[in-house]
Amino acid sequence: MPQVENINNNINENYISKNIIDYSKIKGSETTIVIDNGSYQCRAAWATQPQPDLIFRSIIAKVRAKKANEKNFYVGSDFPQIDSSRLTIRSPFDNNICCHPEIQELIFDHIFSNLGIDTPAINHPILLTEPVCNLSVTRKMITELLFETYAVPKLNFGIDGIFAYNHLMKINNLNEMEDGIIINSGNNTTHLLVIHNHQFQANKTLRLSIGGHHITEYLRELIQIKYPNLKNLITTPRLQEIKQKFLYVGDNYLDQLKQFHYLSPFVDKKQLIIQFPIPASQQSKENNQNSNELNELEKERKLQLRKQQGQRLSEMAQQRRQKQLEDQQSKLEELEDLRLQKKNYSAAQFKKLLEEYNHKNIGALDREIEALYANINWNKTIITQNLTF
Repeated sequence: MPQVENINNNINENYISKNIIDYSKIKGSETTIVIDNGSYQCRAAWATQPQPDLIFRSIIAKVRAKKANEKNFYVGSDFPQIDSSRLTIRSPFDNNICCHPEIQELIFDHIFSNLGIDTPAINHPILLTEPVCNLSVTRKMITELLFETYAVPKLNFGIDGIFAYNHLMKINNLNEMEDGIIINSGNNTTHLLVIHNHQFQANKTLRLSIGGHHITEYLRELIQIKYPNLKNLITTPRLQEIKQKFLYVGDNYLDQLKQFHYLSPFVDKKQLIIQFPIPASQQSKENNQNSNELNELEKERKLQLRKQQGQRLSEMAQQRRQKQLEDQQSKLEELEDLRLQKKNYSAAQFKKLLEEYNHKNIGALDREIEALYANINWNKTIITQNLTF
């Protein structure tokens, strides 16, 4: 008889470890923060931890028409019971490329806050994963964000698949193996990475535009075609749970297809009956009332916690922006003074003075002054209006 499995949305997409190191024990040290910045899921922890301390979806939900006691935004997929029409879901990624620094900044705020960091600057090195053959403009954007906004002392980028490969080689004592192939499957893409003579061969990389997202959507289509009356119950979190708990990669695809078609014992062994949650309308009124009372208390507790975290994030971001604005204004005054000194020097002398300030010519100086004006006006607007996005 086929096994019956319940779907309860228990795939933990927003996880905060209870064993996060107290920041007071690390403060002042050079302990590295490791961030696996995936397009579907973000994971972070101190480098001394064996497992991630934070796991959450790489998305932000902004609340439109905010009511009392509601935050401006929520990080990850653990949203409160808010009408979905009032939420704007945004991701810092387009496919697997990070293109929206203002969203990525909120995700970094969430990470540093939950790790307990209570200083305006992040005085710890950061190891950050990035896509294979990442665009230089994307890397520059992330670098500027971390150095200028958070004042991190050191930053290193790497590919998660290669990190995993090196770790497996070490723990399995396979370091003598010089060559290997890594199948690095993500949410939007799959890359085949070649290792030769212990070195990653970027020019041999093969990219396939298929990943976990496409598998989830294909599973949605198959279920909706066979069970059209369950359309409202087939939500993305439930599909994720089915995919992660029950799907597998066959060792021999064609052979298993034949077994599914011809061998009844094999089918009985593999076949599962999946029970979706019973709609609330079908449950008893008494159970609903008790459950709702408990849920309301839990919602209120979580709401207050999120409100406190949101306020803390906003204050930290405001402090960073204020300091950044002051630094930019000081730099602008210095460059404008330099510009005014042109009339006091000959052309050759002024050119030499510009070179001392790392400017090739007067045009480069004017462009930097113009860029500083634009950045200062933008920061003033953000600070004045207290915008999060």
